[in-house]
Amino acid sequence: MGQGQTYIMYNQNFNSVIGYQSSDFEGGLSLSAGAGYRHYFNNTYTLGGEILLTSLTLVEQRMINDGSGGLMDYTNDLKFLRLDVPLTIQIHYPRWHYGFGIGGSFLLNSSQKQVFTPLDNEPEKKVFIDYDTFPFAEVFVKLSTGIRILPRLGLLLHYYQGINDISYQYGWKKNVRLGVGLSYSLNPTPPIKSRGFFTSDVREMAAERYKITEIRNIIRHNVRKVSDHPEQVNINITSIGAGDSRILSVDLNSSSGEPSVTGTRANILRPEFPLYAVITYVTLDVFQNTTFECIFRFEIYEPGNWEIILQQ
Repeated sequence: MGQGQTYIMYNQNFNSVIGYQSSDFEGGLSLSAGAGYRHYFNNTYTLGGEILLTSLTLVEQRMINDGSGGLMDYTNDLKFLRLDVPLTIQIHYPRWHYGFGIGGSFLLNSSQKQVFTPLDNEPEKKVFIDYDTFPFAEVFVKLSTGIRILPRLGLLLHYYQGINDISYQYGWKKNVRLGVGLSYSLNPTPPIKSRGFFTSDVREMAAERYKITEIRNIIRHNVRKVSDHPEQVNINITSIGAGDSRILSVDLNSSSGEPSVTGTRANILRPEFPLYAVITYVTLDVFQNTTFECIFRFEIYEPGNWEIILQQ
């Protein structure tokens, strides 16, 4: 049935309202933070929900008549604290995901400050109001996309569109939020297989399980999965015609696990998948006169016991 994943997230949003009489209000920046859970089906689709605490700001600034022929500078500052609970369905690719959802936003607190500033140098008048005219619940739809920038860290983009009006007093219509954020998974992401954009059919090729992203000055290479257990990566570097004497130094870095190097052999114990790693080494040419650097950068998506052979 797949596995579950818990994550925390933080968003920076720009919120506004659209509809009748809403052009007088300027949108503002807002923050949201919370946690979520999604369940993977066939390592392709997920169904999950989030709980987010969100602050929203709207400001209205214009000139109004004071009732006696004069003008006043009018500012209306509104602040909301809401609890957002979206439910989303997502389709996942090795690095990207796309989602659609629907949810509810519940009003926890609202405050309103109106400031009237006469233009004839009289003292300004401040009115603090908290109208009981804001609906408690708002229904919205959500579109989202994201990219995994590190094994557990993702960059998110999302769009919220309210379905019902969020105020009775001002003739507002729909609430809109456009935001960018970060999510951090508390447990590893399952291996996601490569497939076509509009289909979940798996392509039977090695790129489904691993990917070589850079190779430099290496004559031959071989990457294969030996078994399912233990979960590790073993790397062996060999030279043609001169044994291992041409290999001068080896360095290995990985996104997780315990990388180590012994001579021309290297391994990564207890890695988390997907794994991102790079091995670099310095070697002599066939005449053993000049040194040059070799680089092999790779990604492995499927857990298991992997063997990599590099030939110089």
